[in-house]
Amino acid sequence: MLSTRIILACCLICAVAPVCAKGIKPGQWTIAGLQNICLKPDGTWYGTTFNFGGHWINDPPSAKDRAAIYGGYQIQGHGYQGYGNTAITIKTFVHRQIAADWYDWFDDFSYEAFLPDFGATFVKTECDAQFNGENTKAPTQ
Repeated sequence: MLSTRIILACCLICAVAPVCAKGIKPGQWTIAGLQNICLKPDGTWYGTTFNFGGHWINDPPSAKDRAAIYGGYQIQGHGYQGYGNTAITIKTFVHRQIAADWYDWFDDFSYEAFLPDFGATFVKTECDAQFNGENTKAPTQ
């Protein structure tokens, strides 16, 4: 009876915690060899090499073995002086091979980039501090 309760408790925890899903695990990741981000267990993330952040989720309902990472950032020193957006889809394959599709754009669409099938590499469990410098370009430039 106790083992049934433990299994039930683990299932309930995994239903709400991103860390338990098949996609990817929390910690510091390098995306496309361009930026490092920290995926936190609470479903939020931040950049350690660029000032951006947002939310992430493992295994969204319409995309198995994937993680969706999305967020935004402010841009200084650019003619637009506004905000940019970023959306990253992490795909896991057999033997834990991982690839990332990264779409990045400014609100006024003066910049757009799509980087398909770039690598995503787990760096470490404990993340570096959040980068708080000014952004003068997109994270994909």
